[in-house]
Amino acid sequence: MFNENEIKNLDLDYRLIRILILFNKAFKCISIFVFLIILFLPFYPIDFAEESEKNFRESQYSGIVIKSYIDYANHAAPTIVFSNHSKEEISPKFFSNVSVGDSVVKIKGKLTVKIYKVDGKLAIYDYLKDNEDVKH
Repeated sequence: MFNENEIKNLDLDYRLIRILILFNKAFKCISIFVFLIILFLPFYPIDFAEESEKNFRESQYSGIVIKSYIDYANHAAPTIVFSNHSKEEISPKFFSNVSVGDSVVKIKGKLTVKIYKVDGKLAIYDYLKDNEDVKH
Protein backbone atom coordinates (compact mmCIF):
# COMPACT_ATOMS: atom_id res chain seq x y z
CA MET A 1 0.00 0.00 0.00
CA PHE A 2 2.40 2.82 1.20
CA ASN A 3 6.14 2.54 1.32
CA GLU A 4 8.21 3.79 4.24
CA ASN A 5 9.09 7.19 2.67
CA GLU A 6 5.45 7.93 1.87
CA ILE A 7 4.46 7.15 5.47
CA LYS A 8 7.14 9.55 6.76
CA ASN A 9 5.90 12.26 4.41
CA LEU A 10 2.31 11.70 5.53
CA ASP A 11 3.40 11.89 9.17
CA LEU A 12 5.25 15.17 8.49
CA ASP A 13 2.24 16.59 6.62
CA TYR A 14 -0.02 15.58 9.49
CA ARG A 15 2.20 17.41 12.02
CA LEU A 16 2.31 20.50 9.85
CA ILE A 17 -1.47 20.49 9.50
CA ARG A 18 -1.88 20.14 13.30
CA ILE A 19 0.47 23.09 13.87
CA LEU A 20 -1.46 25.22 11.38
CA ILE A 21 -4.78 24.30 13.03
CA LEU A 22 -3.44 25.23 16.47
CA PHE A 23 -2.03 28.49 15.12
CA ASN A 24 -5.38 29.30 13.52
CA LYS A 25 -7.25 28.67 16.81
CA ALA A 26 -4.78 30.81 18.75
CA PHE A 27 -5.04 33.59 16.19
CA LYS A 28 -8.85 33.55 16.42
CA CYS A 29 -8.76 33.73 20.24
CA ILE A 30 -6.29 36.61 20.22
CA SER A 31 -8.30 38.43 17.55
CA ILE A 32 -11.50 38.12 19.59
CA PHE A 33 -9.70 39.34 22.72
CA VAL A 34 -8.25 42.39 20.93
CA PHE A 35 -11.63 43.15 19.35
CA LEU A 36 -13.32 43.09 22.78
CA ILE A 37 -10.69 45.41 24.25
CA ILE A 38 -11.13 47.86 21.39
CA LEU A 39 -14.91 47.61 21.70
CA PHE A 40 -15.10 48.30 25.45
CA LEU A 41 -12.13 50.65 25.92
CA PRO A 42 -14.10 53.83 25.07
CA PHE A 43 -16.56 53.00 27.86
CA TYR A 44 -13.84 52.73 30.50
CA PRO A 45 -13.64 56.11 32.27
CA ILE A 46 -10.07 57.34 32.30
CA ASP A 47 -9.77 61.02 33.07
CA PHE A 48 -6.24 61.71 34.23
CA ALA A 49 -6.67 65.48 33.94
CA GLU A 50 -9.66 65.46 36.28
CA GLU A 51 -7.84 63.25 38.79
CA SER A 52 -4.75 65.46 38.63
CA GLU A 53 -6.84 68.59 39.19
CA LYS A 54 -8.57 66.95 42.16
CA ASN A 55 -5.21 66.00 43.71
CA PHE A 56 -3.88 69.52 43.20
CA ARG A 57 -7.01 71.07 44.71
CA GLU A 58 -6.74 68.84 47.81
CA SER A 59 -3.04 69.55 48.37
CA GLN A 60 -1.84 72.07 50.92
CA TYR A 61 1.69 73.29 51.59
CA SER A 62 3.63 76.39 52.49
CA GLY A 63 7.14 77.39 53.37
CA ILE A 64 10.39 78.89 52.20
CA VAL A 65 12.01 77.01 49.31
CA ILE A 66 15.50 75.84 50.30
CA LYS A 67 16.11 73.55 47.32
CA SER A 68 14.65 72.85 43.88
CA TYR A 69 15.70 69.91 41.74
CA ILE A 70 14.61 67.33 39.18
CA ASP A 71 13.98 64.03 40.99
CA TYR A 72 15.25 61.52 38.43
CA ALA A 73 14.51 58.67 40.82
CA ASN A 74 10.82 59.66 40.61
CA HIS A 75 10.19 59.88 36.85
CA ALA A 76 12.12 63.17 36.56
CA ALA A 77 9.52 65.02 38.64
CA PRO A 78 10.31 68.68 39.34
CA THR A 79 10.52 68.95 43.13
CA ILE A 80 10.91 71.70 45.71
CA VAL A 81 12.03 71.29 49.32
CA PHE A 82 10.81 73.63 52.05
CA SER A 83 12.64 74.85 55.16
CA ASN A 84 10.74 72.26 57.24
CA HIS A 85 12.29 69.62 54.90
CA SER A 86 8.95 68.60 53.34
CA LYS A 87 9.00 67.97 49.58
CA GLU A 88 6.44 68.80 46.94
CA GLU A 89 6.28 67.64 43.32
CA ILE A 90 5.30 70.50 41.05
CA SER A 91 4.65 71.11 37.35
CA PRO A 92 7.53 72.04 35.05
CA LYS A 93 6.05 75.52 34.45
CA PHE A 94 5.69 76.11 38.19
CA PHE A 95 9.21 74.76 38.72
CA SER A 96 10.69 77.22 36.23
CA ASN A 97 9.20 80.14 38.17
CA VAL A 98 10.21 79.16 41.72
CA SER A 99 13.62 80.02 43.12
CA VAL A 100 15.45 79.17 46.30
CA GLY A 101 14.42 81.71 48.95
CA ASP A 102 10.88 82.22 47.61
CA SER A 103 7.97 81.70 49.99
CA VAL A 104 5.23 79.47 48.59
CA VAL A 105 1.65 79.16 49.88
CA LYS A 106 -0.85 76.62 48.53
CA ILE A 107 -4.24 76.62 50.30
CA LYS A 108 -6.35 73.45 50.26
CA GLY A 109 -9.33 73.78 47.93
CA LYS A 110 -7.68 76.39 45.70
CA LEU A 111 -6.20 75.93 42.23
CA THR A 112 -3.65 78.70 42.69
CA VAL A 113 -0.34 78.98 44.50
CA LYS A 114 1.01 82.29 45.79
CA ILE A 115 4.74 82.74 45.36
CA TYR A 116 6.30 85.55 47.36
CA LYS A 117 9.50 86.18 45.43
CA VAL A 118 12.77 87.17 47.08
CA ASP A 119 12.66 90.51 45.22
CA GLY A 120 9.33 91.38 46.89
CA LYS A 121 7.05 90.61 43.94
CA LEU A 122 3.99 88.42 44.29
CA ALA A 123 3.55 85.76 41.62
CA ILE A 124 0.47 83.58 41.33
CA TYR A 125 0.68 80.18 39.72
CA ASP A 126 -2.70 79.15 38.27
CA TYR A 127 -3.08 75.40 37.83
CA LEU A 128 -5.72 75.74 35.13
CA LYS A 129 -3.72 78.20 33.06
CA ASP A 130 -0.44 76.50 33.98
CA ASN A 131 1.36 79.82 33.85
CA GLU A 132 2.51 82.53 36.20
CA ASP A 133 1.21 86.09 36.24
CA VAL A 134 3.51 88.49 38.03
CA LYS A 135 1.79 91.29 39.94
CA HIS A 136 3.67 94.27 41.33
